[in-house]
Amino acid sequence: MEEGYLFLGSRLGNSLLLKYTEKAETEDAVKKERKEGEPPTKKVRGEDASDWIASDVNLLEDPDELEVYGKQAQKTGTQVKSYTFEVSDSLLNIGPCGSMVMGEPAFLSEEFQNNPDPDIELVICSGYGKNGALSVLRRTIRPQVVTTFELPGCLDMWTVIGQKEAIKETEGVEGETKTNTSTEISHSFLILSRLDSTMILQTGQEITELDQSGFSTQGPTVYAGNLGNNKYILQVSQMGVRLLEGANQLQHIPLDIGSPIMLCSVADPFVVIMSESGHIVLLSLKEDSHGTGHRLSILKPEISQTSKILALSAYVNEGGMFTTKCKVAKTPVKKDRKKSESISVSETRNVDDEDELLYGDSEPTMFKPTTEETSTTESSKPEEVKEEVINLSYWCAVCRENGLLEIYSLPSFQCVFVVRNFPMAGKVLVDSPLAITSEQTQQQQHQMLPVVKEIMITGLGKGNSRPYLFVSILSSVYTIKLV
Repeated sequence: MEEGYLFLGSRLGNSLLLKYTEKAETEDAVKKERKEGEPPTKKVRGEDASDWIASDVNLLEDPDELEVYGKQAQKTGTQVKSYTFEVSDSLLNIGPCGSMVMGEPAFLSEEFQNNPDPDIELVICSGYGKNGALSVLRRTIRPQVVTTFELPGCLDMWTVIGQKEAIKETEGVEGETKTNTSTEISHSFLILSRLDSTMILQTGQEITELDQSGFSTQGPTVYAGNLGNNKYILQVSQMGVRLLEGANQLQHIPLDIGSPIMLCSVADPFVVIMSESGHIVLLSLKEDSHGTGHRLSILKPEISQTSKILALSAYVNEGGMFTTKCKVAKTPVKKDRKKSESISVSETRNVDDEDELLYGDSEPTMFKPTTEETSTTESSKPEEVKEEVINLSYWCAVCRENGLLEIYSLPSFQCVFVVRNFPMAGKVLVDSPLAITSEQTQQQQHQMLPVVKEIMITGLGKGNSRPYLFVSILSSVYTIKLV
């Protein structure tokens, strides 16, 4: 667990993840708060007790007590640590469970009423004391459906983020209403891909079809998403790419790479496109030379086409784990000082040994520290902190027909990791160099290997710092953790 967080597990209530911050208070302020919060009777008792209890060492008149406690007065203004706690997350707890009742739900949407399996809920008296509650248990997530409508012939859909104009009405001084318009970023468009066309729906208080826009609607859409930190919209069709800002088209790039486009993967600001024949095109979002905005630039990487590419996935490394190098800013360390200290310590040890031979065991004096004290003081010194500087890196995983899994660095497309017989690989993927084999043996291996349908690398956990590889082979999905 990271520093600054505290986990409280409970068997009677919800478990909490608390974030604590330290704040410094003086002891005088704490005493004032206590005195203000005490009842009057308690204050009277405290005043009576002060008559016969010495609160200061100077008030002690007994010489024996002065020898024990000394004449030093009490120190005031000492620091007292106090913390403030904030609930960051909680885990729901339904134990201990008391009585239990089973029954049908009171409100059920029409879409779930014709289900052949009965929809049953459990109502449990859970918790204890102030943490007690009524808990309702369901087998699945049952949403409350607001509206339903049919989409005949829809193959795929995407939601993209765009800028909306929010209209707010405010009352003036004399009762007049003023309208203020402001732009807000939210999911603005719903793109539906069909066999021969694309439908663009604009979301808001109502979902309406957009007739005139910069989107391509004459053919199916292969991919739709956002670029430039959700500032721009990317639409990839079978024969080209469009860059939009809202509903306005900024750039249209027709791509003729021998066959229609069938796959696209985005790692902002890079876009990797693959055709049906297995050819790859890389697009990069760069700032315009005129300073008017950003535009897409085309790059055709030179990678081997000995075997057809079946699937690919682009990935942005944000956590620093998925990398080949780790940049560490090291501070210079003075070695001469350590050598001189070690020489002085060895000399003092030799002197002590000679004294012990002549005069016996010698006790440490009050003025010169012993070697143990010097070692502890040296070890107590704060060590030099090495700050780890991690930059974003971009990668692309490619799976071929001959069973190779290759990982390239973007935008140079330099191969950094290769796995042979990836569909039949074990639990641990190891980098293996390519071996030269004959074409007949390669064809035999291709026929024996299962076909990889789709791969995807994504980051999970806090800050997307833990990369995972998801692979779809035949009718199974495999998850591989990349470390």
